[in-house]
Parts: sequence; C-alpha cells; structure tokens
Amino acid sequence: MVSFSDIPFEFPSFIYDLLEYMKYTGGPQPGGMLGNFLVSNGYNSATCMVLDFHDTNKICDILCKNGILMPFDLGRPTGGVDHYYYSGSFEMERSEESFRQLNALVFGFPYIYREYRNSVMPIIIRKVDRYGCEKSWHVGTGFYYRNGIVTAAHCLKDHEIWIGDLDRGDIDSTVYTHANNNFDIAYVCLKRELGYPQFRPSEAEILEKVMTLGYPLMVGFDKILTAEGAEISSVPQSRYTASTGAVAAVAESMYAKNNMYLITAKIAGGNSGGPVLAQDGTVVAVAIQKGMERTENEDDIPYKDFGYGMAVPISFVDEMIESRNEPPDWSYRFASGKRPDNAENMTA
Repeated sequence: MVSFSDIPFEFPSFIYDLLEYMKYTGGPQPGGMLGNFLVSNGYNSATCMVLDFHDTNKICDILCKNGILMPFDLGRPTGGVDHYYYSGSFEMERSEESFRQLNALVFGFPYIYREYRNSVMPIIIRKVDRYGCEKSWHVGTGFYYRNGIVTAAHCLKDHEIWIGDLDRGDIDSTVYTHANNNFDIAYVCLKRELGYPQFRPSEAEILEKVMTLGYPLMVGFDKILTAEGAEISSVPQSRYTASTGAVAAVAESMYAKNNMYLITAKIAGGNSGGPVLAQDGTVVAVAIQKGMERTENEDDIPYKDFGYGMAVPISFVDEMIESRNEPPDWSYRFASGKRPDNAENMTA
C-alpha cells in the first residue's frame, strides 16, 4: 500500500483525475463517490488495496478546506463523507505543471522539498588572488528558474564557480545582474533546458508561511539534511536545508531602498541565492545574506544577529532577466570538470 506522502510521486495525476471524476456535469446528483473513483481508476479493488481510504479521504478534506472540492450529503446516518463534487473553480489543463500545483496545495512543504530538490543547486566557489593562487573556498545556492540559474550576485563576482553537477558546456558565459547594484541577485544563462521542474513566481503576503531551500555552510561538505523551524529539526540524508518561517514584513531595504521581504527564518551562510517558497510551491523571493553596514550608532545589531532573513522579491529577478543587464566590471569563470566533493576551510 502506498503511504500518504508517496502518493504524489507514485500517482502524480491522482488529484487532477479525482477532480475530473467529481466534476459537476449538470445531472440530478452532482459529483461522485470516492470509493467508486478508486475502483474505476484502478487504484483499489476487492483483492488489492493500493491506497488507504483514510488517506484519500484526507486529500478530499484538504481540497474541501481550500474550497476546491465540496462534500455532498453530509447528513448520512452512517457518518463521514465519501461523496464529493467539484464545481470547476480550479480549472487547469492536464499537464505536469498542473499536477505539481495541486500536489503542492495538498501535500505542502514536504512534497515541495522532494519534488524540487534537483532544481536547487549548490554554488561552489573557489576564490583566487590576483596571481591565480587559491585563496579560499565558499558555498552558495542557486535555483532553476526561467531556463537559467538564479543566485546571489556575490556568489559569482570575481570567483571560479561550479554550479551543481552541471558541465561547463551547459552554461552560457552570459550573466545578468540588476541595474540597481545594491540588489544582490544574478542570473546565469544556460545553453539547454535541464529537465528539472522550474519554479513559478508569485507574491507573498504578510504572515504567509514560507520555506527557504539552500546549502548552508557545513565543514567538509557533510551530507546531512537540516531544517529550521517548528516541525523538523534534522534528517540525515543530504547536505540541503529547509527552514520554514513567515513573511514578517515588507520593508524598505537599507541597502536598495526598495521593498524587500523579512522572513522569520534566518538566512545562514551558504543559503544565499536560494529560493523562498510559498505553500503552493511558487517562488516568492531570493534569499540573501549580507552583513548590515555599520553606522555611528553603537547599538546597531549586525545582520547575523538580527533574527530575521532578508529576501529580494522574485519580481526583481524577472525585471533583471528581461532587461538583460550584464555586469560591467565583473570577472568570473565557470569551472570545467567535476565540482569538488570536498574542500578544506570552506566558508560561506
């Protein structure tokens, strides 16, 4: 039997097919029976139960809470509901993107993390001095968006760079940055599509739940998955983090004098350039980690002790890509060959 969390990966179109089956067609009795849907679509039979009925009912309950599915005949003496109808209020084409959107809505951040993990990549940086001698190693994060890689600008400037497991031949030498140099964002053009899911853009509201994905600094590239927030603390699987928080404010940035997001998940070193995701799997911003400029006030709190994360709204990334603004005074080189699996004295 397939577990609840594995349903969207074993049956990506399950929710879409469920809504199609429950669609109201104007007959005397709207919708359909959940049990009939499971049997007619081959999920369950008298001799084989592929999906737990309680799990499928849970999916229906979530869809009902979101106003997409409607329960029918609530007054049955047996209690419970297994008859639903779909009014068509969430109309979309049958496509992988539609399946992801529905699955993110129902299965939340755990699904988003698993589905998009290949779309979020470590940026490995080797910094050299003017004589070409190795100086230090750094790490950042990038993500696949609009057929390119979005990251923090400081992850690229004056460095030798590896992006995930991409070959040098996959990467175009063209890099775009925002016309406002105070925005710490950059876009790397690619020569081909990667075949990974690409994030859709959206805007965030105050107190909306969000999740950041990235590769924070860990000594020696230890393969451990950590999470910050109230739900998951650590899962030893891969050097990749997820932290949940809420959008705390839309603030006038002290750097760019433009609207930036403050989120209650801190942006640790290495998470710079990673996506900030909403509960529906859309990307709302790019995480940045930048030290607060010192002022004459001795009571100023450094950014790393601030307790909040700062993020650039994704709309500025779209603006950057469409303007095709190339950095005038940068030097950067995308490295050839396999990225290093280990580097001593790694810093963020």
